[in-house]
Amino acid sequence: MKPYNTKEDAEAIGRRIRAVRKSEGLTQEKLSEILSVGVGHMGKAERGKETLSTSVLIKFCLEFHVSLDELILGTRPKSEAPEQIPPIYRSGIPELLDGCDEVEREYCNKLTLQTLKYLRSQKI
Repeated sequence: MKPYNTKEDAEAIGRRIRAVRKSEGLTQEKLSEILSVGVGHMGKAERGKETLSTSVLIKFCLEFHVSLDELILGTRPKSEAPEQIPPIYRSGIPELLDGCDEVEREYCNKLTLQTLKYLRSQKI
């Protein structure tokens, strides 16, 4: 078993936080406000350069209905019913984006937002 709290763990947690934030249509500024942390700290946490405190991670999970297992370990508890899992994690999108670099993730984000805008305008 690899040691916990490595740089890779911090980066993975940051990617998951970013994925949820973007799926909710929030800016880093708005998320920082919700979690009562500085914008700079939030940005560094999303990039895995700094970590959020346990109390902030718990607040994030409660606010966005994400389990700590999913946020920290990237896995859902086996007992969790599918209807209790936030849609972003049922989609498989976070797993697909994990292998992308920053440019690819940004492109996917823009493409997804444009697609959603179109779909909503068409009432699909």
